[in-house]
Amino acid sequence: MESITVFLNRLGPIFWKALPALSLMSSIESFAGDLQKEASSLRVRVNNNMVLGEADLHRMTFKSDAAAMAAFRKNVIQIGQGGSVQLQVEIVEAQGKATDVTRSAKTKYASLSPWKLKVNPEGLVTIAPSEPYLSGQAGTMAGDTAVFISYETDTSAIWNKVFFSITH
Repeated sequence: MESITVFLNRLGPIFWKALPALSLMSSIESFAGDLQKEASSLRVRVNNNMVLGEADLHRMTFKSDAAAMAAFRKNVIQIGQGGSVQLQVEIVEAQGKATDVTRSAKTKYASLSPWKLKVNPEGLVTIAPSEPYLSGQAGTMAGDTAVFISYETDTSAIWNKVFFSITH
């Protein structure tokens, strides 16, 4: 019993010195928890199939570069020359609640190759009908072009980028 008393007497001064740090850590965890509650992501679908974009892939952990590249290639949207696809965009809150924001004024779309691919304010993506650059040509790879999507909330901007491969 005496060793416990000696231990507690020695621990007392250390505890009181550490108390402010413990309080700060608790405040930081609380703040981080509040940020986590506000965190959201943009989910993109084509023909009701979810497409993982760049932001989604960055949040994932892969065992190898090959696995990461396989996931990327699996999520490249194939679109024929002169074809079009409708993107469906949802904001997904940290709690899992999803809201369609495809045609929201807060949702912005930008083609990263406007000479190849056009995207209108409602998320309709169209490939130029006479574009000579096609996937499968020598020196090209999946992900010929992309559409950047952003959604502005009152406190932040959320983004994703989906990739397209132009096919024959």
